[in-house]
Amino acid sequence: MKFSQLDLSIQLSKALSHMQYSELTEIQEKVIPKLLRNESVAQSMTGSGKTLAYAVPLLQKITIEERHPQALILVPTRELALQTKKTLDALGLYLHTRHLLLVGKQSFHFQKEDMKQRTHIIIATPGRLLQHIQEHTVDLSHLSMLVLDEADEMLNMGFSDSINAILAEVPENRSMLLFSATMPAEIARISKKYMHN
Repeated sequence: MKFSQLDLSIQLSKALSHMQYSELTEIQEKVIPKLLRNESVAQSMTGSGKTLAYAVPLLQKITIEERHPQALILVPTRELALQTKKTLDALGLYLHTRHLLLVGKQSFHFQKEDMKQRTHIIIATPGRLLQHIQEHTVDLSHLSMLVLDEADEMLNMGFSDSINAILAEVPENRSMLLFSATMPAEIARISKKYMHN
C-alpha cells in the first residue's frame, strides 16, 4: 500500500514525500488505517517503522488552532523520546505542529515555561511527566490520543506505578495505542483496563 492511497492532508503528504516515504511497512499498513478511524491498537515489533505508524495518524488528526496538547507519547527513555520528536518534527514540517519534549536531564523550569505556549503533541518519559502532573504544570484534559511506546521496557524499568498514575489523568474518551515487544501480565492488565477495544 502507498501513502498516497491514504486520505492524508496535503502538508502531511508533502512531508512524507520530502522524507522519501512512499510505501507503507507491514505494521504501518495494519496500524494507520485503524488509527485514522479512531480505533485503539496494541502491536509489537521494534525497528518496523512503528513510530511512523502512529505519528502519521496523530498528525493527521491534530487541530492546529487548539492550544492544549491533543496527543501524548509516553516512552521509556530520553533517547527514544528525542528520536520520536525528530520524526514528528520532520513529519510536521509543513503542518507547523509543535512537539514538546518532557524528559529528565532538562530544566523542569524551562519545560514548565514551554508548556505555556501552544503544544500539539507531548513526548515524555513517565517520571518527568508525573512530576509535571504533580506540580500542575501540564494539562492533559484535552488529549484525544495516547501512545505507550515500548510499554514492556517501561515496566522493566519500574515505571508501572507512574504509568497507572498518568493513565488516571487522561480523558477516558481518547484512542490509545500500545506498542510492546512482549505481552507480560501487567501489559495485558493495562490494555484490558484502559483500552476500549
